[in-house]
Amino acid sequence: MTGDPYAGFAERYDLFGRFGEHDPQVVRFFREMFERHDVRSVLDCACGTGRDLHLFNALNLEVVGSDISEAMLARAKMNLDGVHVMVSLHRVDYRQLPQSFDREFDAVTCLRSSILHMPDEGEVIRAFGSMREVLRNGGIMVLTQGTTDKQWK
Repeated sequence: MTGDPYAGFAERYDLFGRFGEHDPQVVRFFREMFERHDVRSVLDCACGTGRDLHLFNALNLEVVGSDISEAMLARAKMNLDGVHVMVSLHRVDYRQLPQSFDREFDAVTCLRSSILHMPDEGEVIRAFGSMREVLRNGGIMVLTQGTTDKQWK
């Protein structure tokens, strides 16, 4: 990969919401989902500036974050350091997770609008396969998606 496509955006990303504040419905959703599926470890790929890493840490999980953007990871580290939370952060393309992690997670998350950055459906399938490969048998993937043209149709 040449350059960081998110370098100019990382510092402004947190303007979408205050770091460390979480919607109570979202907290309840993840707490219940993770308890139901006995989740103890979670990989948040495309973790951005770390907002969900903070939430997952608050739920007393082992948390690992990955992102393709060095700028987003730097911002995540700064945000997490600011609230005294230690999370392992890795610069990894979520289409290549097995090459970077030699372990499995109880849950893999990819939240907000990360998937819509894939250039085509083949790359989306490749990303999902990569996520599945680092997920333990019986583990869960939690995916959310921003608005896309396909949703509007």
